[in-house]
Amino acid sequence: MDTIQKKKMAVISAYQRLFSTDDGMMVLEDLSKSCGFLSSAMGRDPYETAFNEGERSVFVRIVTTIETDFDKLLKLAEKEVNNNDQEDF
Repeated sequence: MDTIQKKKMAVISAYQRLFSTDDGMMVLEDLSKSCGFLSSAMGRDPYETAFNEGERSVFVRIVTTIETDFDKLLKLAEKEVNNNDQEDF
């Protein structure tokens, strides 16, 4: 394994260690909301759409890097939907 591959593996391991903690899961949940994971990226104009999709792509990169399983993502999504329902009242 060359130096570049070792560095990539080290970064992936760091992401996985970070987001496997309780604090990491709390941050991941917050990012799922603030980055519009469950929202449409469509904005009022192409610039807003591009900005929204940029935020979303950061979250998707993190989730892909830490290899989060689908069940965990569904739980995050359900939490977000339930929290949004409660905020409406």
